[in-house]
Amino acid sequence: MTMTVQPRHLKLGLAGQEKNWVYAQYELHELEEALERVGKIVPKWREIDIAGNILATTKEPLEAVEQAIKAKDPAKFADAYGRLTATCNACHQSSNVEMIVIQVPKTSPFANQDFRPVKP
Repeated sequence: MTMTVQPRHLKLGLAGQEKNWVYAQYELHELEEALERVGKIVPKWREIDIAGNILATTKEPLEAVEQAIKAKDPAKFADAYGRLTATCNACHQSSNVEMIVIQVPKTSPFANQDFRPVKP
């Protein structure tokens, strides 16, 4: 499932770093949909309520990221995105997959995509 969530998290971070607010909003929506799909496909894993954990832990940080994007505020975005990233890691730890550690992207593995805003 990380194959659907991780690239969206990464692209959202890169878009925000480049202040590409239109694309960041797009990737935020895609990330939300990817998280919903994970909850539907794997509602429970072992004894862990994956769907419930996702809903409970991501709602606030996703809303904070959305508000930062709407405000076009790089500092608020960095803070909210950092909290979202920490939330992902806390969920991984509580789900006994603590070896999956997500971080704020330092570089882009997408050499064929420019994350800077399109100039009119």
